[in-house]
Amino acid sequence: MNNATLSAVEKLTISRECLRAALATSSTSDANRRSDAASPGLFDALKTILPGGTMLWDAVGPSLRHWWEQHPLHTSSELVGDVIQAWVRPMVQRHPVAAVATALALGATLVWARPWRWTFKHPVLSALGPSLLTRGLASGLVQTWLATALSKMTHAPAPPQAPHPDAPPVRPN
Repeated sequence: MNNATLSAVEKLTISRECLRAALATSSTSDANRRSDAASPGLFDALKTILPGGTMLWDAVGPSLRHWWEQHPLHTSSELVGDVIQAWVRPMVQRHPVAAVATALALGATLVWARPWRWTFKHPVLSALGPSLLTRGLASGLVQTWLATALSKMTHAPAPPQAPHPDAPPVRPN
């Protein structure tokens, strides 16, 4: 049909049908994109990026995935990912230039400020820092923490620890 012979109501009906069809295909493609983006995780992305990643993943992947699922930061990273998906992503899609400018400003501020050099700038910290570090290492807390972390990673039972000399005696009930 020719557009000149259609009435205004018919043109409106055709336009609405075209919009409905476009929105239906857009929503299904958005849902497919979201499910595709959500299904491959960090490890799957590394597998495709790294040369020989598939072979490497077949060797260490299952144990690495299991370790990450048990890691305390796993839940936090999922929460941060949800926040990014819900809040940051739409904002970046609406204002991409502002997002790039913000990232550039934050990066420039970090380079200019050099916060990694602030650690021992203060004279008291520079004098006490090494002695506090050696005392902390000598206290046995680091060794206990490492033994606990390694036993959890290997799923072996932790070796029995002798009670600390300053700890009060444990009395059975």
